Amino acid sequence: MAKFLTTVGNSYYIEQIIINAKKNLTLVTPYLQLSKNLTERIIDADKRGVQITFIYGKSSLSDAEKRKLSSLNNIQIFYFKDLHAKCYHNEDSMIISSMNLYEFSERNNREMGILAERETDGEIFNDAIREIESIINSSIAEKNTSQPIKIETKSNNNAKGEIQTQKGCPHFPRLFEELKKKYPYSIIEKDSEGDVIYIKDFIPNKIEIRIHWYVVECHYLGRVSYKWMEAANRKNIEKVFEDKRVYWNTDRIKIYPPKSHQTDTSIIGIKHEVELAIDVIEKVKDKLLFRP
Repeated sequence: MAKFLTTVGNSYYIEQIIINAKKNLTLVTPYLQLSKNLTERIIDADKRGVQITFIYGKSSLSDAEKRKLSSLNNIQIFYFKDLHAKCYHNEDSMIISSMNLYEFSERNNREMGILAERETDGEIFNDAIREIESIINSSIAEKNTSQPIKIETKSNNNAKGEIQTQKGCPHFPRLFEELKKKYPYSIIEKDSEGDVIYIKDFIPNKIEIRIHWYVVECHYLGRVSYKWMEAANRKNIEKVFEDKRVYWNTDRIKIYPPKSHQTDTSIIGIKHEVELAIDVIEKVKDKLLFRP
């Protein structure tokens, strides 16, 4: 049953949520300035292999916070400028709170919060997770690091498969090469982490494509009218991508794979992921109408 928390209770249970995380830890806070204690707890969670998701907003991360977070091996960082919610959860427990992960808040502010458990407060827990997913869908991904991924590969002479270690999205090297072949007159780049591929002049002065892991983003540039596109193309887009999840924002469309999508890092799986990404990009080019 949900439990009311005072300031001290918020601090205690946020720490417990981090300590007890086994697989996933999500921290939603507009303002981020970690105390030494919470920094150590989060580093411990990272060492246990916990996948950590930070969502922050309002202001940019300080250099000190960037250094702390960049040392983690299993982290996703999202920025959402209109964020005001504060929520912290692992697989089993969640706090919906007035407290930021901000050292000043822990020491000086009068805070309130609600502790919910998945087992006894399933409806609250699941509704909050769905809202966090919606926030992520409207956020800017700033960082996505992961443990090296093992990919099954075969040599050209069909010898026994070997195990190769690779950082970043497993199908990106092949996708990057295929995109350069398919769009030879476009500027195609990738980030140093292997997490994002850019087609910077997909439709010159109108559309830039960004592929972030399994998500294809269409960013509007120049004089492209979001209002026109929303009014004229929403039904068309939903029809074209009927098996995908499509989300709108003020300057982009995000096309996610179906909820049933499962990653496969075998040779066949990587080939399939490349084909799926190119299919989405081709549908953007051939079946969606973009105009100033």
